[in-house]
Amino acid sequence: MLTVDQICLLTPEQVRNLKPDEIQEINEMGWNLLAKSGKEGVDNSLPIYGPWIATEDELKIFKHIEGKSILDLGCGKGGSLEYLAKQGAGELFGSDISSERIKQLLTNPIFKKENFVVLPMECDLKKRKFVDMVIAMYSLGYTSNIKRTLELSNRYLKRRGKFIMSWIHPIFSCVSIVNGQPIINDPYFIQGPTLLKKGPNKIPVILERFKIETLVRHLYNAGFAVNNIFEPDPIKIEPGTEITPFYSKEKQIVPNTLIIEAMKVKEI
Repeated sequence: MLTVDQICLLTPEQVRNLKPDEIQEINEMGWNLLAKSGKEGVDNSLPIYGPWIATEDELKIFKHIEGKSILDLGCGKGGSLEYLAKQGAGELFGSDISSERIKQLLTNPIFKKENFVVLPMECDLKKRKFVDMVIAMYSLGYTSNIKRTLELSNRYLKRRGKFIMSWIHPIFSCVSIVNGQPIINDPYFIQGPTLLKKGPNKIPVILERFKIETLVRHLYNAGFAVNNIFEPDPIKIEPGTEITPFYSKEKQIVPNTLIIEAMKVKEI
C-alpha cells in the first residue's frame, strides 16, 4: 500500500494506470483520514446539491418520497438520508468506503446499525430489488468502476425505481482562474481516474472524470431511462462570503454541478 506522500507524487499517467483495487485502497485511506480530521471540505449533502446553486427546496427533485425506502451509495455521515427522513422517507440504507464515516453516522439515533455497511459502491451488497430509490450525492465519481456501480444499482431497485445522482459538472473541472480570469485549462474530453488533494492537509483521493455522454450511456446500458438532467444556475454570492478557490466566484460562468434523475426500465 502506498503512503500518503507516495500517492501525492503520482503522475497523471500513473493515476490513470491504477487498478480498481488500488483506487479503492487509496480512497478508503483518504476518506478515513479526512473523516478523522473533521475537515472534509464542502458538504454537498441534501438539501444542497452543490456549492452556490439552488437547493432541493427550489429544484424539488425528490417528490413523493413518503414511505419510500432509500439506499445512499457513498452515504458519508448520512446528511442526505437525514434530510430525506425529515421529508417522510421510509427505511434508510447506506454504504460507504470509509469505516470512520460510517462510525460517525451511526452516532445518529435515526439510523439502524444493520442497514449500513462499510463497502465500496462498486461491490455487491448481495441484495436484490429491495429499495424504491438509489441515490449518490456527490459520491458517484469516487467509484473505481462506473459500469459495475450502475448495474448493481439497477439490481437493488424495485421495478420502476429511481436513481438520482449529483456530481461535479464535467465542464467545471476544465476551468481554472489565472490572474483573476477564468480559462479553459483542461480538455473536456479527458476521462478516467484523477488525483485530488482534499482539505488543508491535502489528503489524496482518486475521483473519476466523465463526459455527460459517458454517464448517460452507462445509465442506458445498466437498464435506466434518463428522466431529467439538471445544470443549475449559480446563485448570488454575497460580498464577504468565504469561498474555496475551486468554487471561486469567477468560475460561475459554467455550471458546477450535474444532476441526473433516471428510472429503472429493464432488468439486467
